[in-house]
Amino acid sequence: MKFRDYFTNEFHTAEDHYIPSLRSRYYRSTLANAIEAIKEIAKKHKGVIKHVDDVRGEILFDSQKFSANVIITSTSYTETAVDLLITTYGILPLGKGKKIIEQIYTDIDKKLPFKGVSLYKG
Repeated sequence: MKFRDYFTNEFHTAEDHYIPSLRSRYYRSTLANAIEAIKEIAKKHKGVIKHVDDVRGEILFDSQKFSANVIITSTSYTETAVDLLITTYGILPLGKGKKIIEQIYTDIDKKLPFKGVSLYKG
């Protein structure tokens, strides 16, 4: 992690992120199954679901410690990519967003069959 990452409240995942644990993850699942799994994970983190867009595959939820924007992209009928944008609440975050993303990915790994990390980077 870079020094500035300890002082930022926003963390996101991407296909070619410089932190390997924050790269996009792919699962063998349909879009509908992935959305249901994310809803269950939001409840596990005591999150309140603010918005669900089934067409675009976007879920917004808030918990006491963070706000999450989950983007689920269907690359094929049986494959989905999951990206996260986490905004933490607090004055001095100390990289908590990275830990939250890693925890959410661990929870998704338990619910959906994992396929790979950053499969389609250019």
